[in-house]
Amino acid sequence: MTAPTRETASTRARKNPVATAKNDRRSIAYRLVLEPGTASREYPSGTVLVMDPDVKPEPGDLVHAIYGEPYSPVIGHLSFQSSKNGITTLVTPLNPYCAAARSDLATLEIVSVMVESTRSRVAATA
Repeated sequence: MTAPTRETASTRARKNPVATAKNDRRSIAYRLVLEPGTASREYPSGTVLVMDPDVKPEPGDLVHAIYGEPYSPVIGHLSFQSSKNGITTLVTPLNPYCAAARSDLATLEIVSVMVESTRSRVAATA
């Protein structure tokens, strides 16, 4: 008997490569390289994230979002929270020192979902 596995954004992308997106920016997947200040232990500096705007975001996914005015890019984990005004969308940045992007405080648009990540290895110096 095998244990059930959690469906991830990459498995959803393979099953449904043309998932409905909330906006009309349909395009090809792109990559982001994490720089110092945007990285975390899970995704260290230099990690390459492959982002797909056509994958429907779900709670727990790592997403690329645009937040506030002027617009600021945010890379973090998506979640939802109930509030007195309804459901609030939250993107918790990878950097633990940055505040969460909240849809009840400013404009928050999910641009894409991470479908793959790779880490580059740095050769040891002698």
